[in-house]
Amino acid sequence: MTHFAFNTLNLFYKVIFSFEYLTMQSTPIIYVSHITNLSDARYCAGMGADLLGVVIDPSNADYVSPEAYQQIKGWVSGPKCVVELGHLPTDLELARTNYGADYFHIAVHQLPEIGPSPLPLMVEITFEEFTNRLHTRSLPVDGISFWIVTHVPDTIANAFPSTPPVLIARRSFPGLATDFLSSTCAAGLVLHGSHESVPGLKEYDHLAKVLEELNG
Repeated sequence: MTHFAFNTLNLFYKVIFSFEYLTMQSTPIIYVSHITNLSDARYCAGMGADLLGVVIDPSNADYVSPEAYQQIKGWVSGPKCVVELGHLPTDLELARTNYGADYFHIAVHQLPEIGPSPLPLMVEITFEEFTNRLHTRSLPVDGISFWIVTHVPDTIANAFPSTPPVLIARRSFPGLATDFLSSTCAAGLVLHGSHESVPGLKEYDHLAKVLEELNG
């Protein structure tokens, strides 16, 4: 078996395993992106988050270095690690190993650029583009573990497809988050971490309402 064929087969099994592992659970999948500090990471892990994301683009205000992330990771167990790529690094394998990542989070326009990926992909796309591609049957699926759909309106005419599963990125919901997820048939949601001004002193109002509801 060639090295390329081995990597392709390995990625296939990673995608299948990650899909089965997370979608077999009865509760919605929770992904908290833009984690920048230990306080958010520990709080979200304790509240049942399945995935924690860190930005690795140094030009982004939420950038977390490999060293800083390893310090965070040493105090947190449970959630899988998502590397939010921003501008694509030249060495994806190095990005994977530096952060011990389980997934890459990219934008849909980066799909043609990324080439063979050493990790399953979580692909961010707007609701409008998602529905347009769905109607024209131009929505890619190979190598994609999750769609992250942004700008989802309060009501939608048709439910999301189940494969690959859809995670809705919203900061607020019209009513209960669980009702919104049920009405759209989305597999889960994406929340957003925040900075802390003083280490260890933080409020979680932006996360607590939804996480407490999902854990209620």
